[in-house]
Amino acid sequence: MSYVWGNEGPSFEYPTCFRTENRFLTLRAATLFLVALALLWIALSDPEQAQAGAALLRAKVERGSWVPHLVMSLLLFGLGSIDLLRVSRQRRVRLAEGQPAPLAGDLSFHVTGASAGAAWLHCVVTTGRVDPPELGGRYRRVLRLVARQIAHAPTAVQSYLSARVSQVLFSAGLFVALAALWMLAPQRPGVALVAVLFGALAVAQVVYTEWIAERAASPLAVGAVVAVAAVAAGGLTWGVGSIPQLAALKSLSLPVAAALLLACLLLADGLGVLAARGQVDGAHRGEVGRAEASDEFSVDASRLMKELDSELVRRWVDGVPNRRFIRRQPMEARNESLATSVVVLEESQPTLAGKQRDQLKAVPVKSRIWLLALGSIGLLMTAIGGGLWVRMADALMSDAATGWAGAVPALVLIVAGGYAVRVGHLLWSRIEVESTVFMLSVNPPASAAVTDDRETHLLEVRAVRLASIFYAAAEHTLGSRRVLRLVGDAPVAKAFIERVQSFTRRGPVAQAAPKPQRPATGPATALPHAAERGMPRFCPACGTPVLQGARFCQNCGNVLQAT
Repeated sequence: MSYVWGNEGPSFEYPTCFRTENRFLTLRAATLFLVALALLWIALSDPEQAQAGAALLRAKVERGSWVPHLVMSLLLFGLGSIDLLRVSRQRRVRLAEGQPAPLAGDLSFHVTGASAGAAWLHCVVTTGRVDPPELGGRYRRVLRLVARQIAHAPTAVQSYLSARVSQVLFSAGLFVALAALWMLAPQRPGVALVAVLFGALAVAQVVYTEWIAERAASPLAVGAVVAVAAVAAGGLTWGVGSIPQLAALKSLSLPVAAALLLACLLLADGLGVLAARGQVDGAHRGEVGRAEASDEFSVDASRLMKELDSELVRRWVDGVPNRRFIRRQPMEARNESLATSVVVLEESQPTLAGKQRDQLKAVPVKSRIWLLALGSIGLLMTAIGGGLWVRMADALMSDAATGWAGAVPALVLIVAGGYAVRVGHLLWSRIEVESTVFMLSVNPPASAAVTDDRETHLLEVRAVRLASIFYAAAEHTLGSRRVLRLVGDAPVAKAFIERVQSFTRRGPVAQAAPKPQRPATGPATALPHAAERGMPRFCPACGTPVLQGARFCQNCGNVLQAT
């Protein structure tokens, strides 16, 4: 099954978290369409009628070709359409089954035992202290300098920040090398080739980080590529002589375009680092001291576990099963060292908090400022690049001798503007949700008494409300969701106890008196009833095997009829 947030159930109705980014993409698409229409009009319009006195002078002037501007117009239409397609896909956030990721490894409903991360979650619920895992990765030292509490951030933010740091270091190294060569030999014809090399390396680094590997390159690889590029640039600058074909490259202002590209990447990734730094939350210690309720139950252990399972199923959110971390029988729990007497540890499906219906508020203000700056700078780059190309096209259509000096810088600004708008995509997808963790413990009472041939158990229920964050645009893996706040909820624990107590007070299910058996009249005898043979029950709605005596299906929550 899958769940579409904003479409199924009142707990999932909220505006998309990409609302602000969609506005920036729409404005950029509109800007690109306007520029494309202007270029189309310039390329296909007839030349103005000249006055008779200036006709002879203009006859010697050659008009530029309209084909390049028509191609550029179609390219801009395509870029704007891609932005609008992204907007249409981001109008709703779609989460599949199991998303967002659980806080620790969970168990299937047909498996008993304890998951790998149950000990950590048990410690969080018991002490209220959230200890982050050890920070790893290639840029952990740099990340600690950028954000001291980076270990508490989700893994998506750590990977994002590592990628931005890698991009900044790579672009800065190439920019310094290009600036040095340009200052030492500004008139050398090989500088144009160096600009092409550096621009290609910068684009390749972005493609590798964002689409191919989808992770940051190692510091060793970044340093090696920059060093090799600097050595190769020196050889091209002083090793290449005067080649006639280089004059055409020099007229395209390639060094200016390469420097502009590296500067735009530095600006966009630098703002991305500042925006990610603003989303790193520090350590939190919750108030979980008053989260427990307890009572004694004079009922056998198997009956008590059935009642606990039924009450947990009743507390599913919108029919979504809880995430289960521990499920054991009372005797098994007392013999294990993980968490003495803990028989059930479950977390309800995380849902959007009522006060967080506006997802823009989920992004901290100190991060939102940099994200808005990123989008605004991206729009400004797009507008400036489009304006430069329109101006150049108008001049070329009047006089072909004007030249294409502004073509590459204009194209660089248009492409870099789109990159700047999309740099904050992951950070815009931050979502804050709330859930409840139930920890049930069954202990023998202080005086182990037996009443009516039934054991007496002390049931302790701990209910803790968690506020956590995750990123919809990231992979939903362990560590992608982190706890922000937690507080004990004693009223929920007491209500849980009272509900189970009302079930157990009804007593065991009355067994029908056995019917007298007829003597066998032949070799074949009638088969006993399914319930008498102890055959498993199945949910009539989804077909999942259910427990004997269960009132709810643990898979779909359907109400079961007693057999």
